[in-house]
Amino acid sequence: GVQTCALPIYSDRGASVLAGIGVNVPAGYYVRLGLDGAVGTITSGGRAGEAAKVEFSTRFLFDPFAEQRVGWYAGGGVAMLHDDGDWRPYLTLLIGREGPTAGRWRTAVEGGVGGGVRLAIVLRPARVNGR
Repeated sequence: GVQTCALPIYSDRGASVLAGIGVNVPAGYYVRLGLDGAVGTITSGGRAGEAAKVEFSTRFLFDPFAEQRVGWYAGGGVAMLHDDGDWRPYLTLLIGREGPTAGRWRTAVEGGVGGGVRLAIVLRPARVNGR
């Protein structure tokens, strides 16, 4: 399903805030594959500029059948981060916590490293048969 996210990224080049959209698909009961892109701004040395990110990730779900109110996941992937005029590749690691379903949506809070430290708020469509 489609997912949206907003994430601040803190890297050696400065702090950035990005908003993005992506897709994630099941690859078995416990694994989800995701591709997302985000754009925003970066502030470094007192000046602001444009920033963008494209990321492919794999998430392992610890509670894929939503037997608990919240579910934890961990994963990793590869990302391309654009700021200050160039694209740089990174390996990424992430850990997240998905909350309970709210209507047709489920929110998650995700932390990660790769190209800097990041914190993301993610909104995903709720699945009827699990996470």
